[in-house]
Amino acid sequence: MPGGPEDGSVIPSFGGHVARYIWMEKERSVLRCLSRTKLCSDLFTWRGRQSVEDIAAIDASWLSHLPGLMFKRLDWPLISAFVERWQPDTNTFHMPFGEITILLHDVYNILGLRVAGNMVSTTPSTDVLRDACSVTMDMTPDDLSEVCGTKTIWQGSGVLTDKIFESTLAVDRDFSEQLDAYLWLVLGGTLFVNKSGNRTHPSFLHELCHTDFPINEYAWGTAALAYLYRQLGTASRKGADSIAGCLTLLQAWIYEYFPCFRPQQGTLTRDLQMPRASAWDVGAGCPSKNLERLLAFRTRIDALTDREVNWLPYGADPALRVPPTLFIGCIQYRNIIEPYMPDRMVRQLGFVQGIPREIIRPEKAKRPTNLKMYQVCPWGISKCCFRCPTQA
Repeated sequence: MPGGPEDGSVIPSFGGHVARYIWMEKERSVLRCLSRTKLCSDLFTWRGRQSVEDIAAIDASWLSHLPGLMFKRLDWPLISAFVERWQPDTNTFHMPFGEITILLHDVYNILGLRVAGNMVSTTPSTDVLRDACSVTMDMTPDDLSEVCGTKTIWQGSGVLTDKIFESTLAVDRDFSEQLDAYLWLVLGGTLFVNKSGNRTHPSFLHELCHTDFPINEYAWGTAALAYLYRQLGTASRKGADSIAGCLTLLQAWIYEYFPCFRPQQGTLTRDLQMPRASAWDVGAGCPSKNLERLLAFRTRIDALTDREVNWLPYGADPALRVPPTLFIGCIQYRNIIEPYMPDRMVRQLGFVQGIPREIIRPEKAKRPTNLKMYQVCPWGISKCCFRCPTQA
């Protein structure tokens, strides 16, 4: 097992009272993240009001199914218990029986997203994004700087989600402009959720407005996994109290591999068609966020054995259906570059686990206690699965 960071902020253990060991005897509370449920509902409703011809164009993006997939109910104590088992150096959950993680074929099966194609690797400049935002929202730069509440509509960290919706989907605009805004909100409200709860980053306008590739040719599933890896790593640090990313993917993945954690009155339905997130009935009520459930999940995870894991939830030989899942290297979402090492979890591919190769460490990767320094240099990778500007 690889060692933890030198500062000792988090050192996952394969067994024992892992929570107390990780958090230095200071009890950690349940993680949280502001909901995007209303946004997903509004997007789903907007799509349903369009003509048959326009719906065909919307569905051609291969993203329009996402708002209807997102869980209305997230089990925060369960998510928190698994985050405590996350090791950023390997991007795996360290469990009593060994390592396990979310792989590319999980993203493909659970969310129905492609995991091969053009990489989402460009980080557009602020000026480019502001101009694209002005055009998409039909607002001048001065309009974007208007104060709404206590903050302006436009910020580098994101644009007020309600204003995006009001200026594009809630008014009579050209359909192509509405489609760009719709996909902007879909991506920001499902796969790349931040912690703000009310802002959506404008970076997706680069792929929607400034490239020659159709939006459906991007490997959004791979990008979403890289982003989730980073959010899990950040949330596993000492002092973190919230988490971002596509948490429907994480919770559905837990249900797929760990039957003991599946919802009491909502098991996987008989229909196993993709995307499988839609097959889980998690209910629409407000889940309990109490610490007692978190403590119970910690104790249950401590006692888990490999016999309780559903290692092949999608059937035998998953890599035959999703070949990219066998890739070993780094996956990327803009300036986020994360190691991807399925050789550490080959039981998830139907094989016997052997000794994995050396951990992939992107050069200049930082994983200290200081969350603001938890960055990866986008051009400092020593080995990458996709073309890097340094190799151009």
